[in-house]
Amino acid sequence: MALRQETSPTRLDDAARAGWLYYVAGNTQEEIASKLGISRQTAQRLVSLSVAEGLIKVRLDHPIGRCMELAARLKARFALDLAEVVPSDPQSRSTTIGVAEAGAAEIERRLRSPTPIVMAIGTGRTLKAAIEQLTPMECPHHTIVSLTGSIAPDGSAAFYNVIFNVADLVKARSFPMPLPVIASSPAARRHRPRHRPPAQSLSFRRAAVQPRRRPARQHAARNHRASPAAQDHDDLRYP
Repeated sequence: MALRQETSPTRLDDAARAGWLYYVAGNTQEEIASKLGISRQTAQRLVSLSVAEGLIKVRLDHPIGRCMELAARLKARFALDLAEVVPSDPQSRSTTIGVAEAGAAEIERRLRSPTPIVMAIGTGRTLKAAIEQLTPMECPHHTIVSLTGSIAPDGSAAFYNVIFNVADLVKARSFPMPLPVIASSPAARRHRPRHRPPAQSLSFRRAAVQPRRRPARQHAARNHRASPAAQDHDDLRYP
């Protein structure tokens, strides 16, 4: 088959043929070039043209494709910086499979940053499962802070408190929150102990929830004025 000039009005017909041979018939660019009687470079340009002109409609026939579509819709709907949807296994009884692995991958990606970061950690079964999937790393330049209390209602350590696990795995400094996870009653919340963590710990937490604010360093421990720190602390404990 003789190739029409690329400047002719019918070049899209050639692009359509090349696109069909590549995406539908599964031909390589060398095979397309041979069948159309053109060079490999021209075959490559025609295949690219078929996509650029919208002649080729690609459909990903896999659960991951649907997950990516849902993630994009979630990001747009709720103005999220990051959203990831993972497929589930109908045969598994686990409620964390897939989510834990994806969470661990995202945490590791952020911890690989050479720039020091303050990572805020919550609590829960899914987060605990994600931390169990983490690969040990050396990240002494990062700081891990807890945004939830670490004490259960009966006074014991909260079962799903994972901040120490993370800090041990990545060799980073950690700042837990020595407070109950949940207030036992509205009265207990109103009359909660006025314990204040060190100012530097509060500074790190503010930096975690407000990325543009930098944590105080050298003189943080000298700042004992309670009003701004106290309000921040209350907001973190009782959002």
